[in-house]
Amino acid sequence: MRSILRLKDNRIMTFSRMEMMGIINVTPDSFYADSRTMSGSAEEDGSHAKAVQNALSLAQRHILEGARMIDIGGESTRPGSSPVSQEEEIARICPVIGQLRKAHPEVIISADTYRAETAAAAIEAGADMINDISGLTFEPELADVVAREGAAIVLMHTGGRPKDMQQDPHYDNVVEEVYAFLDRQIEFALSRGIGRDQIMIDMGIGFGKTREHNLALLRNIGTFDDLGCPHLLAVSRKSFIGSTLGREEAKERLSGTLAVTAFAAERGVAAARVHDVKENLDAARMTEALMEDPAKRGSKAVVAFGTNMGDRLRYIHRALELMERKAGRLLAVSDIIETKAYGYTDQDDFLNGAVMIDTKYTPRQLLDVLHEIEAELDRVRLIRWGPRTIDLDIIFFEDQIIDEEDLHIPHIDFRNRLFVMGPIAQIAPDLVDPRSGRKICDLLQELQQMSGTEEEGPDAGVEETGKRE
Repeated sequence: MRSILRLKDNRIMTFSRMEMMGIINVTPDSFYADSRTMSGSAEEDGSHAKAVQNALSLAQRHILEGARMIDIGGESTRPGSSPVSQEEEIARICPVIGQLRKAHPEVIISADTYRAETAAAAIEAGADMINDISGLTFEPELADVVAREGAAIVLMHTGGRPKDMQQDPHYDNVVEEVYAFLDRQIEFALSRGIGRDQIMIDMGIGFGKTREHNLALLRNIGTFDDLGCPHLLAVSRKSFIGSTLGREEAKERLSGTLAVTAFAAERGVAAARVHDVKENLDAARMTEALMEDPAKRGSKAVVAFGTNMGDRLRYIHRALELMERKAGRLLAVSDIIETKAYGYTDQDDFLNGAVMIDTKYTPRQLLDVLHEIEAELDRVRLIRWGPRTIDLDIIFFEDQIIDEEDLHIPHIDFRNRLFVMGPIAQIAPDLVDPRSGRKICDLLQELQQMSGTEEEGPDAGVEETGKRE
């Protein structure tokens, strides 16, 4: 299963473990009362100010409990619900997105909407991704907004509009039909300029499906791995859990939700959209701990990447995909930064970053795999430090020190390179250089002082062109 998602501004999110997406409903009528942050309509409230503050407080709680993503919606899509106006939806969610973006620049913000104009406004306010319950079928032009803005998108299956989707839903084979829908909509998204690495999928549990349909989809959740996109599970406190367990009220369905989350975590699902972050995260982490086999645990390696030829972002994203497939599990990926060339300076600017991987290979074997990936991505070595489609260098491999003719670990020149040190400090600030015994964050600060670029933050001073991709 893919575990890389490219977000707005080319931030990269990895899913080495199941992550949590906390639910914020800036609505007065969503099915679970504790998720609502509005007490009534805009006319009844007089303004959205109180709803915004309630939403921000709930988001803060989700983040403190471990959510890496926050999903903000302004229209209830519970079965039987009616839509709100586009203007009302924008008025509800955009102030929350804007203030949350300022307060928590690190969190991934998702806007829960199927409308193109709402999505555009949400992205402008600071959203990184769009969560579309219709999978680009209600407003296909939403695809153009996502492609233009470079945001990520969740493509979900639904069996109709919320108002009537639960009126006798029927499938000949629900798994095959939902799979075919998502496959078709992924291809549509690609045809409109959205990258596959920008797409998550969601089976649409509870949207135009009976209890039996929902259970069949969950039992066959691994089937959807073949679509090549990370999977978002959205089952929190839904009615199929209630009908299975005899729990009529949504407030009684937490334990059933946790069981499904644990089941999905065991099957490698990337993320869960939930009302109760702490409890679901605990269930996922406990399941993952029970599944982990220490004997199969690999070694941690840090690899720096760079490119200054062709479609630079595509080369980076392709390299990350190939590393995960061939080299090992991606544990963390830094932001992508733009820098001036190093060494041989008469060439175009580079995009650089770093990734930490869990690999089963020895350092020599890993080097061979990275060279294979470089060759697959058309790397040609003509000039030392010259232009390249992709450059993959092992910087650290556990605490090993290796000095061979063509392999030096730690990398022989990393201490002089801000564009290497900054990204590594971002993903592993406490990592220790085995040669000097010093933390990477301290080495970076020293290099920044020497270079006259000291600023706040682990990745300060690395963007010699002053640009972040």
